[in-house]
Parts: sequence; C-alpha cells; structure tokens
Amino acid sequence: MSVPETSIISLGIVVADAILITVHLLVFLALLRHKQGFRQERAIFLYHAAFFFLACIGATLASVILDHRLDLRALIIVASLHGLYSMTFLESWSLSEGSYSYSILALLIPRGKKRLDMEALKNIGGTKKDVRSSSLVKIGMLDREDDSLVITSRGRKTAIFFAFALWLINIKSNG
Repeated sequence: MSVPETSIISLGIVVADAILITVHLLVFLALLRHKQGFRQERAIFLYHAAFFFLACIGATLASVILDHRLDLRALIIVASLHGLYSMTFLESWSLSEGSYSYSILALLIPRGKKRLDMEALKNIGGTKKDVRSSSLVKIGMLDREDDSLVITSRGRKTAIFFAFALWLINIKSNG
C-alpha cells in the first residue's frame, strides 16, 4: 500500500514549518534577545504575529503550488503549531519579565537575605503598575485624565472580548 502524494506533501509542509519554528527560536536566542527593542512586549508580540502570518501564507502557497489545491489539514497543523509555540514563548517571556514573585525572589538571592524589605516590595509593585499602565496608554487601551486612567473605546472592546473568553472557558475569577 503506497502513501498518497498529498500526504507526503502535507507532511513536508509540517516538517518544514517545525524547522522554521526552531530557526525562529534560535534567531531570537542568538541575536535578538539582547537588543533593546526586543525587551518590549509589543516587539515580541509583533515578532511572533508576523511569523505566524508568514508561516500560514507560506503553508497555503506551498500546498497550492506543490499539490495544486489548498491543503486545509496542513494549514490547520501549521497554525496550531505556531499557536502553541507562540503562546508558550509569550507566556514564558511575560512571566520572566513581569513576575512579581520572581522580583521578590530576585531581591533575596544575591544578598542571601532571609527577610524582605517591605518598602522595596512596594516599589516593585508600584513600578510594575506604572509600566503596565503606560503600556496600556501607549497602545490605546487607556487614556490619562488628570491623575486618573480612563478606559478607551478600544480598551472597553478588548475587556469585553476577554471577559467573554473567560466566561467561555468557565473562569470565575481573573485575579
């Protein structure tokens, strides 16, 4: 029993995509992670979003050119692989960059301390809040009015979307 040519082409597309994902990660680790621009959430997100769309377009073109038809199975697998890779990467990056718990431990490690300076913890929390608020203002989710933050139309739509997503997966608390 022979394997259909379509299956071989689909497998080739998926294997090529897995190789590209590996190269994407290695390029970040070897070249980009030390660059100032790639220490920002927006740059990391765009790096992954652009790669996702290019990979999906590439898989679509490859299936049409090599098999003379759109191979939906290969496209779904490629998109799924990228989704898993990017979500894992972004979550890990976010946790390492912004974790309050990590910041607390980092205060203790170099000094061999057993007690924490509570003022230092307040400063970490305040700094993280300020950075997050500034990021949300920068991307148009919030506006500053006097000494307050006000949600924008874009921010409200995004909040509604995330509330709906939490409701769909039955998350009762997001705090």
